[in-house]
Amino acid sequence: MGGWSLMSMGGRLGLYVVAAVVVAMVFSVPAGADLLSSHFGVNLQLDTTTVYYDYANGQGTRTYPIKPSSWAPTLNTETVDYVVDDWFGEWKYDDRTIWGTKPYGGEPYDTEAIYFDDDDENIYIAIVTSFGPVSGYNGLTPGDIALDFGINNPLVDGFSYDFGVNLSTETRKTNPSYNATPGSTIGSGVYQTNNSDWYLGSPQSAVYDAGQMTNFDPNFASFSGTYLGNAIQTSYYKYSFGSLKEGLADTYVIEATISRALFPFEINAGDEIGIRWSPGCRNDKGDMKLYGTVNTPEPGTLALTAIGMLGLAWVRRRRTAVES
Repeated sequence: MGGWSLMSMGGRLGLYVVAAVVVAMVFSVPAGADLLSSHFGVNLQLDTTTVYYDYANGQGTRTYPIKPSSWAPTLNTETVDYVVDDWFGEWKYDDRTIWGTKPYGGEPYDTEAIYFDDDDENIYIAIVTSFGPVSGYNGLTPGDIALDFGINNPLVDGFSYDFGVNLSTETRKTNPSYNATPGSTIGSGVYQTNNSDWYLGSPQSAVYDAGQMTNFDPNFASFSGTYLGNAIQTSYYKYSFGSLKEGLADTYVIEATISRALFPFEINAGDEIGIRWSPGCRNDKGDMKLYGTVNTPEPGTLALTAIGMLGLAWVRRRRTAVES
């Protein structure tokens, strides 16, 4: 009797130790810097064998497209979701041919690709655009990341956003028609939002004010959203092609690593998430949106499943020992 009790105690202790190790492994936080290359395995390259000339901006000005093959992820390919809608124009002396959907406002407003992945701890987002950070383009703020889980409205293509990553730390006064003062750094605050918290136009027309524009501003007096915490990592950087450019504009990458624990509900495997880069001009750049599918369950679910499996294995082992 005493020996059986001691074996039971030892087995439980061993189970607790193993469970603690499993939980520690599940909740470990991976590095999130430079997601485009380190997590998605994307190395963008220009197709320098295909040269076009932009005569509208000076005869002989060379411009290059991005190689289509270089958009495809090479890491985590079984779980990554991505969409590419790169617009590139060929200019001739008296004519112009356009491939894809031309973004309203031209190349700087081209959302070229969006990448999404997740693990048991975080979600990972990378967005490729031609719109620069902080100072933006022609004095406009660079915009924010919009996330849609189908809470405010059904998950359909359109301007329905449930959460936002406040990259543009601009400050507005009390009325959307007032000028916004852009921040000098890229923000990382994650907010739950209502649709009314976003200042939106349409894919073809921006919502203009007297000067600086914005789309999602927690400092606005009527903002009704809730601050949830900061993303683990956000970045907004210029992608280098050396001295060359794609579409006569610089290329930029927006990245965010967001802890799943920030969201006020459980994100389950199979859930769908809509992701869009919502620019500061508020015309949402051709309405490009990625619909990604969550691959892994919440960390707590994984830990409990692992503990349950270990407990079941221990019970079977103990039953075998008693029967023998």
